Amino acid sequence: MKRNKIITLSIILIVATGIVGICFLIGIFKIPKLNNNEESDMDRMKKIMETTRPTDVFVLGKEILFETEIKVNNISKLSEEQIKSNRDYKVVIINDLDSAVNLSDEEIEYASELMNKNGYCIIYLGEKYSSTWDRPEQGIANLSGNLSYVYYSWDGQPTRNIGNWLQSDNDELEKYPYMLGQALMYSIEDYLLSGEV
Repeated sequence: MKRNKIITLSIILIVATGIVGICFLIGIFKIPKLNNNEESDMDRMKKIMETTRPTDVFVLGKEILFETEIKVNNISKLSEEQIKSNRDYKVVIINDLDSAVNLSDEEIEYASELMNKNGYCIIYLGEKYSSTWDRPEQGIANLSGNLSYVYYSWDGQPTRNIGNWLQSDNDELEKYPYMLGQALMYSIEDYLLSGEV
């Protein structure tokens, strides 16, 4: 009796395995194939920044690691001498996540000028200057724990968006060092594809 149960269960297991195998062969179930030729989101965005929307990226503050190598100009202050670009699109990232950036009044004014008159995108990471470039007429929305603010001029109007970097993300940065660079690439892509800048 016990032997019959074992034989029956073995037959059922063999038949079930065969049915699943046949399903894979005829394509009912598909195993996703990793195609080394497929472009990652980061590679696609890098291509956009290099070709269709030529972009210069400047970083003030702590270095940011990007998974996909992009050209970054590290600067020590916001000034005309350090921020020079002949590209169509320009992004200035102020990385103040460690609260070590101290902007002078002139630097704050220069960032406003870059954004409002010269079409730059300013991405601020941190808390200290999180509302510095806000305008009352913008109808500002805030997200608790947000540490990323994206400013640019769209259709002649100053625009501020909440970026995609939270305090909980920042807490994981040591464990996942490229995570901030990835989040910034998505913010840059939003700016580049936002329309008239």
